[in-house]
Amino acid sequence: MSPPSSGHSPILERVLFPLGVVFILVVPIMVAVIFHDATASWIAALCGAFVVMSSKSSTLAEFSLGPLRAKMRETLDEAAATVEQLRELATSMTYAVLTDLMAASFMGGMSNETRLKLHDELIDKLGSLGATKDQIKRAESEWRKGIDIMYHRIIGANIITATNLTNTNDQNQLSAAVQALLHFPNWISAPPSEFETLSRNRDILTPEVQRWIDDFRHFRQANETRRRDEFASE
Repeated sequence: MSPPSSGHSPILERVLFPLGVVFILVVPIMVAVIFHDATASWIAALCGAFVVMSSKSSTLAEFSLGPLRAKMRETLDEAAATVEQLRELATSMTYAVLTDLMAASFMGGMSNETRLKLHDELIDKLGSLGATKDQIKRAESEWRKGIDIMYHRIIGANIITATNLTNTNDQNQLSAAVQALLHFPNWISAPPSEFETLSRNRDILTPEVQRWIDDFRHFRQANETRRRDEFASE
């Protein structure tokens, strides 16, 4: 006896299942963080679970009608391939979300602290899915460039403040020198050492400037934002 049709094509099942799982991992977090609505977050998670179960309804039906052992082996083999595809899909989606979050930070709106929190939760979920270090690095590649730009702005502002220049021409020259350390179109900032050199040459390497440069260097080395509250509020 052939198992009853679930109304899903195999292609549709392969699409719905990973999309449903990624939906469960990503959307409820975004709803909770952005809108601060736990109820809506749970509803989103349940909707994602329903999609996942629906996408596999034909497989569940076959379990009760066909040879269980053979079908389980086949399903496990398919699942192994699906999980890796799912990790790649989750990596791509996380990359897109984080890049959009960082790009939006240059136009205001959501607070930096909220963006940082959402980043942490997305990366944590990606890790719990079994994503490799390379996949995680790829997912947040543009995000990290954006953090570099934020450090450039903070250090640059502190450098200019430390000079107390009164001459307009001198101010413009210093601002141009600071701006030259950033290529905004490609989100590429100069390394911390160049900020240090600029400040030392102009005799404005104050303790506060040095502290932010050290924080920037630590981020480049450890992918960790120190003094997070101060960083988010700058």
